[in-house]
Amino acid sequence: TSEEQELLQSAARAQIPLGLRMAEFSFEQTQNGEEGNGGGEADVPVMDPAAFEAFLDGLVEEGLPPEALTEGAREYLAWRARTQIADRSEDTDRALRFRMERDRVLARAVTLLEDARSQADLFVAAGSDAEPRAAAARPGI
Repeated sequence: TSEEQELLQSAARAQIPLGLRMAEFSFEQTQNGEEGNGGGEADVPVMDPAAFEAFLDGLVEEGLPPEALTEGAREYLAWRARTQIADRSEDTDRALRFRMERDRVLARAVTLLEDARSQADLFVAAGSDAEPRAAAARPGI
């Protein structure tokens, strides 16, 4: 979205390595979560909302204009943090679910996989999904 683009451009203008800051934050959250639950698999690390707010404050202190942190930009950063925390925790299921929130193609592919009882069912479902788009791409045929 344009809010996300403005955030990324503002961070670049302020010479803030946003990707690095996100990686540092997610690493810290993962470490804190694993220490807090003994590294058990049942309780995977989650993002602490207070720590996320402190992270955003740190970006502003580093030079990011506060107006760049719109609601959409904050949601984007929170989504990236949740995804990175899940990745760092090696929780591939949660990471996939987070990615599906913003990737409609991935979400549809997972739905097709979950609904198919066999590989043949999957191919039939995927083919029926593709037919309307293929027909729309061939006007006049």
